[in-house]
Amino acid sequence: MFDLTINTMLTTVTANYYLLVTLPTYDVGFIRDENTIGCNINTVGVYCIPFSGVDWILINVPSYNLATTSIEIKNL
Repeated sequence: MFDLTINTMLTTVTANYYLLVTLPTYDVGFIRDENTIGCNINTVGVYCIPFSGVDWILINVPSYNLATTSIEIKNL
């Protein structure tokens, strides 16, 4: 397992918008156990939904300025 951190250059996002993170194709998949995946934006935990069959992660973004934001996906 490993953690992935993405530094973004996003601007303000409206409350309850979603980001879809598409991970590269990997023969056994990056998401092995959907119950262990966690997501943070600027070190604050946010709700996210992992899709193991396609290695996508849907992240619910709270409303605040996202300039110089880091998005962390834990336990891949």
